[in-house]
Amino acid sequence: MTSRMRAITLSIATAIAAGSIGAAPAHAATDGNYNYYPVTGGGIIGNWVGSSANCPSTLSIPTTLGGSTVVAIDFRAFADAGCLSATGATKEIVVPASITTIGAEAFAYNAGLQRITFLGDPGSLPTKAFLGDVALTRIVFRSGGPAYVSD
Repeated sequence: MTSRMRAITLSIATAIAAGSIGAAPAHAATDGNYNYYPVTGGGIIGNWVGSSANCPSTLSIPTTLGGSTVVAIDFRAFADAGCLSATGATKEIVVPASITTIGAEAFAYNAGLQRITFLGDPGSLPTKAFLGDVALTRIVFRSGGPAYVSD
């Protein structure tokens, strides 16, 4: 990782940890089913606003939103999502390799989530990232080498 990428990742991680990203909704933009924050070096998913009427069985998080590469997922961005509830149709999330920072409780309280796959290295996963995800049985990391699969 270059020093420029480390600096961008550090500034994004600091903003997420401080909660300053979520505190600036005036700067949020929308692209399809996502609210996101354009920042220097990419975009941060603020939340998923998908309709419960059109829940995919697998939610593949996009690599770009509004022309910006998605590099982070904000605090509680996918928490308590209707499609991921115990009765929702979405059972799996695929996180693209471009995402290197995950906010606290990003996927929390989704009783129907069974599997999550990280196509790259999401960095250190925060405490409570999957809090209350009672059906979650598999977490897969595929970052260039053989996949690591939790059981």
